[in-house]
Formats: sequence, C-alpha cells, structure tokens
Amino acid sequence: HIAYIHDPVPGSDIEDGDVRYTRSAARPYTTWSLPVTVNDDLEPISHRFEALGVNARGEIWLAWLDKRDASMARQQGKPYSGAAVYYAVSRDGGRSFAGNRRAAGHSCECCRVAMAMDGDGVPVILWRHVYDQNVRDHALLRLDGKSQPQRVSQDNWAIDACPHHGPAISIAPDGTYHVTWFSNAPHRHGLFYARSADGGKTFSAPLNF
Repeated sequence: HIAYIHDPVPGSDIEDGDVRYTRSAARPYTTWSLPVTVNDDLEPISHRFEALGVNARGEIWLAWLDKRDASMARQQGKPYSGAAVYYAVSRDGGRSFAGNRRAAGHSCECCRVAMAMDGDGVPVILWRHVYDQNVRDHALLRLDGKSQPQRVSQDNWAIDACPHHGPAISIAPDGTYHVTWFSNAPHRHGLFYARSADGGKTFSAPLNF
C-alpha cells in the first residue's frame, strides 16, 4: 500500500496537491493498481503530509493535512489559523474511499501526521495542533467517530510559523500508547516522550531524552 502526493500543476509555486493511493497485490510488486485520488475536495490547494494504516480487517485508512477550510474562510474574508486534519477509509481493498471526514480544524500546516492502529483495529492519529492564537502543541484522536481530540503536550510553544517537525506514535500489544515529539518552548525544548495506559485520556509527565 502506498500513499503519495500528486502535484497537478508541476513546476508551479502554488502549494497544491492531491492525496493518491495505489497498491500492489503480489510479489515481486512490479504491477500497481491505477491510482485513486483520496481527497474529495479537488480545489487546487494543499492536501499533503499523509499517513497510511491498514488494520487486520483489511481497512485502509488515510489521514492528511488539508487546506479546504482555510480556503473557504479566505473566500469569506475570515481569518483561519493553520490547516485541518481530514481522513478517509477504504473497505474494498483500496478501489474506492468513503467521503472525507474532518478530524479537527486548525492543525499546524506542515508538521506531518502520525498514525498507529489500536488493538481493536481503530486508527489513532497524532498531530501538531494550533491552540489559542499560535500555541503549537500536540493533539491525539481515535478515529472511531465518537472520540474527541485530546491534548497530549502542554509545552505552550507559541510560534507564528510551522516548525516542520511532526510527532510519532506507537501502540504496544498491551494497549499502551507511546508518543514522541519535538518542542522549542522557552522552558522546555528538545525531544520528548510520554505514554498513556488509558487509551490516550491521560499521559505520563514528558521525559526529555
């Protein structure tokens, strides 16, 4: 399974792009399926920094950073901080994807999204979020359609820019969430690790490693 960004206007300075998906079903992986465009918003804007996961049921999940909400706000003359996190799932082997759903608005623009599969096959995503005016900390969400985003880091790193440093997440067989991230807050900078034993509801104190 491969997800990649297709630039519909090569050589332009417009930050446009579509999320594409393709798969190869058998070794030696020399033939690939026709690419499918996953984002259902086809405006020439940024759909980028995708994360892909496949669970034991064969569901193919994709999450990415999307500028459609920012574009709509701009057309209405309204301010909009950052981008948004959107996702979609395929349950037919990647031949088609369900309609896009928004996980959260106001994500950081260029910090990649991280994804890991929980024990029940539900993907969990982690991304850098824009809190308040320009605080760039991290949020986590189980894509079960019921959960709400949980704030993971409390660094309060205020920066009017995108740090270009995405987080990472891994979920152990015992259900423990392990997350890492970069921060450059005045009182807390470097690489940090934390874990959660209750499905991301609470996290241990960050360890600066």
